[in-house]
Amino acid sequence: MLFGRWLWAFALAGCLGGGANFSSDGDADAGADADTDADADTDTDSCAIPDGPLEMNRLSAVASEDVAFDADGNVVGSDTNSLLRSPYAGAPTILTADIQQQAGLRFLPDGRLVVADDSEGNLYIVDPDGTSTVLLSGLSYPNGIAIDPDGFVYLTEKYSGSVRRIDPDTGAFTLIVDGGITEANGLTFDPTYRFLYVDGTSGAGTVYRIPIAADGTPGTVEAWAEGVGFGRLDGMACDECGYVYVCDYSSPANGNTVVHRISPDGLHQEIVIDTSTLGGYFGSFLANMDWGSGIEGWRTDAFYFADTASQRVIEVVIGIEGKPRVYP
Repeated sequence: MLFGRWLWAFALAGCLGGGANFSSDGDADAGADADTDADADTDTDSCAIPDGPLEMNRLSAVASEDVAFDADGNVVGSDTNSLLRSPYAGAPTILTADIQQQAGLRFLPDGRLVVADDSEGNLYIVDPDGTSTVLLSGLSYPNGIAIDPDGFVYLTEKYSGSVRRIDPDTGAFTLIVDGGITEANGLTFDPTYRFLYVDGTSGAGTVYRIPIAADGTPGTVEAWAEGVGFGRLDGMACDECGYVYVCDYSSPANGNTVVHRISPDGLHQEIVIDTSTLGGYFGSFLANMDWGSGIEGWRTDAFYFADTASQRVIEVVIGIEGKPRVYP
């Protein structure tokens, strides 16, 4: 494939082949990994969120649903008419006008951009010069995107409740999850890229965890965290300590977002952001987020959210860095 798997991404012994099956006992990966709590020795002091209020800034950068960082110090987002590149400070420029809608964005290690177009059911590859190519079509609401260290694309399909692992060069894919995650949406890897987390917007409030072997073979899906917020779960991210962050669209009535932080064992939750309590951010819909790239002003200890309501990027400094980046 594109790149060798990083040394710290270890294989899981005994993972099951083919599409994953759901576990009813919650011990899905016990046979795959004798130590599923790799984060048990985490230094919790260094992982603590600073006392609030957190610093939040609405930037001039454009994004309506997701954000992705390139190697030149830009964030890519959409105004629902075009994909645009925005520096940390300065005016955005058009990357491509060929794709009007998008639900997910992530860069590959070679600098190409993967775009989930929910309006047409296509998965696009966009070259640095803006040339776009359809990699897969006929998808059932392509949604969240994550990239593994070998450059494979992981994609949720909202309407089918599935997760695909896709070769970005050929479009060949395997089904990591063949249905079962109602309104599948956000996804993210843990810091070792041994586990994939997936959520949904159905209202169930469940975050699932899937063991992923070094060769991409999935283990059994487990319900890792349950009863999360209002259950309208969207974008996800994971920090360097293994805590998982989940955007939760609180309710259609007030149109606000809360961001939950879930402990590495999946047992404890806290709200770290609630836009209904923040002056100037009431009504913000924080759909997806990623940590900054550390290039040209984008802080590695800050979240960058796509705010669907304002079509702007919101920076939130939390003082903790994300898991190791695949790219850039």
